[in-house]
Amino acid sequence: MGCRVQLLLAFFALIAVTFGVLLFYDYRAEKVREERAYARLQDCSNPAFYEDFIIRFPESEHIDEVRARYQTVAAQQGEWQELILNGSREDLEKFVTQHPTSPYVRLANNRIDSIDWAEAKQRRTLEAITHYMTLHADGYYIDEAESLRQSLERAQAEAAMLAAQRDSSATADTLQLQ
Repeated sequence: MGCRVQLLLAFFALIAVTFGVLLFYDYRAEKVREERAYARLQDCSNPAFYEDFIIRFPESEHIDEVRARYQTVAAQQGEWQELILNGSREDLEKFVTQHPTSPYVRLANNRIDSIDWAEAKQRRTLEAITHYMTLHADGYYIDEAESLRQSLERAQAEAAMLAAQRDSSATADTLQLQ
C-alpha cells in the first residue's frame, strides 16, 4: 500500500509541476503579446486600437499611459473630424500649431495647400500665383502653378507689347494729322 501512495503522490506532483510550467509559459506568452500590442500603439492614431489594448490587458503595467494616450488620440480625432467638415485655413493652421506631433499634421498641411491653390487659381493673377509658390515651394500644385505663372507672364508681356504698339500707332496718327 505504501508504494501505491508514493506512486500516486509522485503522479500528482508531476501533474502539479506540469501545470505550473504550463501556467508559467502561458503567462510569458501573454506578456509577450501585451508588449507587442503596446509597441504597436507607439505611432498609432486610431482610438480603436487603444480601446482594444485596454480591454485585453486591463492589468498591464502600461495601462495608465495607454488610457491617457487614448484620451489624447480620441480628442485629436474628434477635432480633426470637425476640421474636415467645417474648418477654415486658420483653423487648420491652429491645429498644426497646437498638435505638431499629430498624425493629422500632414493631412492638415495638404488641406492648407489645396485651399491656398484654389484661392490663387480663382484670383488668377501673377501676384496670387507667385504668393502660392512662395508659401508652398514643395506643394502638390507647384507644377501647375509654375505653368500658370509662365502663361500669365506671357499674357502680360503680350498685353504690354500690344499697348506699346497702340501708343506708337496713336502717336503716328497724331503726327500725320498735324
